[in-house]
Amino acid sequence: MIETGSALFEIASCYYYFEYEGKMSVKRCLAKAFESYKRASELGHARATYKVALCYDFGTGVEQDDAKMVEWYVKAADLGDYCAAWQLSTIYEHGWRGVAVNKKEALKWCRVAAELEPHFAKDHQDRIVHLVREVATPRTNAA
Repeated sequence: MIETGSALFEIASCYYYFEYEGKMSVKRCLAKAFESYKRASELGHARATYKVALCYDFGTGVEQDDAKMVEWYVKAADLGDYCAAWQLSTIYEHGWRGVAVNKKEALKWCRVAAELEPHFAKDHQDRIVHLVREVATPRTNAA
């Protein structure tokens, strides 16, 4: 059997979202969903890679792991998933989950998301402008 990223993504989604009893019974199994998303990712499927990051983010089918979450969001963004780039931008902007606040990194990932999805840039123009201003004139903690 030849596995493709798209086919594995669909299989993973069945394990993640559905439970079906019939000729082909499918039981919801988050661990199998995670493994199938990961296999699809290994075949270069961007959205599956994003789903692996989400699994690490929320501990869905796998142990929650902040470092792996960031690693997989980066992989997904590098493969062209704008949602992953947006997540990275938000993580760096606010310093979530053990990641230090880094406005330059937040702006970088925000720009990547905008390049990958033009509607994103239009919908989030205010946030992009805000980050550009913050990077250009960083706040100091003067007392």
